Amino acid sequence: MSLTEQFKSRYHESRIQYMATGKSPTCSVIYSQAPYWKNYRLIFPFLIDNWQHFYYIDFPAKFENTEKIHPSIFIGIAMAEIYRLCEICTPQIVKVPWYSCLEWEIDWWNEDIYWYLQQKFYLEKWDWDKMPRIEFSSNYTENYSFPSVNDTYLLAVSGGKESTFAFEWMQQANLPIEAFTLPKPIRRPAL
Repeated sequence: MSLTEQFKSRYHESRIQYMATGKSPTCSVIYSQAPYWKNYRLIFPFLIDNWQHFYYIDFPAKFENTEKIHPSIFIGIAMAEIYRLCEICTPQIVKVPWYSCLEWEIDWWNEDIYWYLQQKFYLEKWDWDKMPRIEFSSNYTENYSFPSVNDTYLLAVSGGKESTFAFEWMQQANLPIEAFTLPKPIRRPAL
């Protein structure tokens, strides 16, 4: 069975036949290519070895400033799709050459993918040292156009991975934030 057939089979059929057999589809590399706009469609191209895959989001025609979205938004969307692809067809390595970041963010993403894939690795009885590493661009530059430091951002923090990352990322970027959580409603017994 070719890699493409394995990938499609894994994606479209029941996963039970693969679980705990160590035979789930794998690949050498998942390569994230730079996202781009085509009219109001945001397209994220990927290569799974040599198989091309596209993830896209269609925005309403009234959506404006599509070319000025901050790279941190793009990487969040791309990584969500990368995680899904890694679960379907686990690579040896993930390459994201279009995004550059500091060492703490690289460490965060690599720890996050470890947590995301740990159940699969456990069920497949794969060695933990085979966990895919994520490589980003090594050319980090402060070329991001951060908003004015006079702006303040309201951040909802639930304690989950995404909001914790957002909180850390905004602190590292020296952006002024007000973090809040919504208290769980107290249920009182009926009288």
